[in-house]
Amino acid sequence: MKNPVGLRSWGVAVPRRKLTNEVTGKAWNRPGLPGSRSIAGHDEDALTLGVQAALEATRDIEPGEVDGIVFASTTAPFLEKLGAVILAEVLGISMQSRFLDLGASLGAGNVGLATACDLVNSGSCRNVLVVAADTRTPRPGADDEFLYGHAGAAFVVGAGKDAPALIEAYCREAAFQFDAWRRAEDRFFRSGDVRFARIGAYLKPMQLVLDRVTGEMGWKPGDIGKVVLYSPDIKSGAGFLKKNGFDLKKQYADFASPVVGLTGVAHTPLMLCAALDRAGEQERVLVLGYGDGADALALRVQSATPRSSFKDSVAKQFEISYNHYLRVRGLLPGDGGGETAFSSEIMEERNKGLWYGLRAKKCPSCGGVVTLPLSRCPHCANESGLVDFPLQRTGTVFAVTHEYYFPTPEPPLGMAVVNLDGGGRLTLQVADENESMVVGDRVELVFRRLHDAGHRPNYFWKCRKLTNAENGNGA
Repeated sequence: MKNPVGLRSWGVAVPRRKLTNEVTGKAWNRPGLPGSRSIAGHDEDALTLGVQAALEATRDIEPGEVDGIVFASTTAPFLEKLGAVILAEVLGISMQSRFLDLGASLGAGNVGLATACDLVNSGSCRNVLVVAADTRTPRPGADDEFLYGHAGAAFVVGAGKDAPALIEAYCREAAFQFDAWRRAEDRFFRSGDVRFARIGAYLKPMQLVLDRVTGEMGWKPGDIGKVVLYSPDIKSGAGFLKKNGFDLKKQYADFASPVVGLTGVAHTPLMLCAALDRAGEQERVLVLGYGDGADALALRVQSATPRSSFKDSVAKQFEISYNHYLRVRGLLPGDGGGETAFSSEIMEERNKGLWYGLRAKKCPSCGGVVTLPLSRCPHCANESGLVDFPLQRTGTVFAVTHEYYFPTPEPPLGMAVVNLDGGGRLTLQVADENESMVVGDRVELVFRRLHDAGHRPNYFWKCRKLTNAENGNGA
């Protein structure tokens, strides 16, 4: 790498629902592996998880500072439309930025980080937002169903030696092997010979990139504080590290796989976020990724400051049944039909400032907040013009109802009128409702999939109840 590049900040997105491997095992009368996996709700996809992770990664960074976005996913909701541009619309990032979508490989998340480093080192961009998210779903009953979960991770990559962490080296060894694949017409991914996948497709390129990056950096196993390693199963990665002289108990930093599963392109970035949150000053971190070959990142931590909510996010998860899982992921017979919602490109264009970026208008005369596309204030009839007003993503429930007859995979459907902090009121669907919402509850707004009318996903914001800890009332 030409020059070390800084990781300015990072963030994660872990769905609230989790499915334990014990429950999965009982559904198929098989012994379950230890642990659980995170499950996206019916209104979540790779893009909404990416938005959630990106909002966390940019919480202390102004939108104008970011001039590049890389979105990596093998399960992006669109085959033809840039997810990176949708992210920019939500985050308020300039449409003159550099945009790139990456996919087709589990290694796309690490490749996205390397691409961001190249953009910064070349001077093409000052700060690049890298977002990796996946909702890879295995075929129900498949032998490896226990392994796969859903999540997202995001990083802001930029120049600056004062960044919390520095990426000092990157190398990749591509390989053409049919270990895992998915055709355009396939709903579920496929895999080939398991023994070949472990020995040929996985171990050979991993050894090559490990030797290259440690040789370039002059590192020995004992010099490295934490190793982030993608492993296609429980034993392969651990055996590989042990063979190369690493101490599994002290150095193997897999805080994610046992609690969220393998999360596709997001998995190595997600593990890196969790490892960076626990790393000490001047600690060396080695990242070994996998997908159509292998890649390696060498990092050095400069300031030991937790910057993601991985641990807290996992603590907020609630368990679901296997039937619940099948229903929310649309895996039951008959799922996906009968869509009656309305979609209008003209209406979306007129309202996209609010629908995506939560940008409303405010009357300079009376101070009223307007969420409709009006030319004058509906409160005082002021015609001098309304000014832009960004809505906050937290608020208090003013009114709430639950609809038991509205078609939804998770009845009842909660509908809430929310008074937003700082001004403005929105009527929103309720997301991730594990316990009923009531008037006075504190909520946060989350970007979600609303419906699929017009043969495409339609997005808007929903509200989700804040926990006592999030609201400053203790655990």
